[in-house]
Amino acid sequence: MSACNPFTFTLSELREVDQVVGEWNEGAKGKLKNIPNAKMADIADIFEEYSDEKRIADDEFHPNQYGYSLIAERVYDQMTKEDFPQE
Repeated sequence: MSACNPFTFTLSELREVDQVVGEWNEGAKGKLKNIPNAKMADIADIFEEYSDEKRIADDEFHPNQYGYSLIAERVYDQMTKEDFPQE
């Protein structure tokens, strides 16, 4: 899982965000180790690559509807490719 600056195109000068995101991700992975069948989906590349279609909301912080739909597709793809228990 890579740590990326989620504001690559809006606040690219804030490189210290990489460290904060990396620490956040490592902490989350540590917590998830205690939860059976829990996994993290790697979505960093969704926001790292340039696109003509905006993926961040007007607040320039959260994903917009399109960004959330890309996250949902990624999570679904990873769930269907891995051996998740079926209930």
